[in-house]
Amino acid sequence: MKFLLKLQLLPLLVLLLLLGGTAAGSAYYLRFGELPFGLFKIESKQVIERDPTVVLDKLKEEFRLITASRSAETMLSGFTQASVPFSRDEIFYWAFFKAQAVIDLSKLGADSFTLVGDTVYIVLPEPVIEVSIDLDKSKVVDRNSQIFSGPFQDNNLTTNIQRQARDIILERLKKEGTLRQFALESAREKLSAFLGQLGLKVVYGRYQPPAPVPDGNASPGPSLSPLPPPAQPR
Repeated sequence: MKFLLKLQLLPLLVLLLLLGGTAAGSAYYLRFGELPFGLFKIESKQVIERDPTVVLDKLKEEFRLITASRSAETMLSGFTQASVPFSRDEIFYWAFFKAQAVIDLSKLGADSFTLVGDTVYIVLPEPVIEVSIDLDKSKVVDRNSQIFSGPFQDNNLTTNIQRQARDIILERLKKEGTLRQFALESAREKLSAFLGQLGLKVVYGRYQPPAPVPDGNASPGPSLSPLPPPAQPR
């Protein structure tokens, strides 16, 4: 019976020698009914890493363009005048526009999207202001045409007024900065909510790596002593 027991334990002894025996004369003591499985406990763990490229691609897929919009209006007048007396033709035009600030997230790249641990650092693209005239609302509200203006009326006068009105509105919106700010706030709100669902925190700004720790073996800089106080006049 003892011989059969020794034969049954022989493969286990060989396994112990292969996995744990490191020095000659190592001894392993086994008692019947006790097996040293704890010596060979195998542990496994899951490591899930977020690929910044995958996160950025998903972000662009979800939000390609983020916009903020508003309406704007202005009134301008313009006229044509021929060399003939009483040939002035003047119109007063009320121009309505649809304006929007557009943030194009397709411009986000590795230099403006950095993933560090569970924090994302994002530098948003600058919003672009776009203005288009609303022809359904824009109209000529008044026209003063002198008696000999008919043959000299310029059909491009209204178009030129519309173009100038657009430039005025565009410049005004850029100076105000309100529409730009609305677009940035909308982008931050949407991106923070989306990335928050992925367990990520968002910081809007460029990632600054921590400053390197100075080498403890480096030679110290020159020691500076405070200057003596200036002599008081007698």
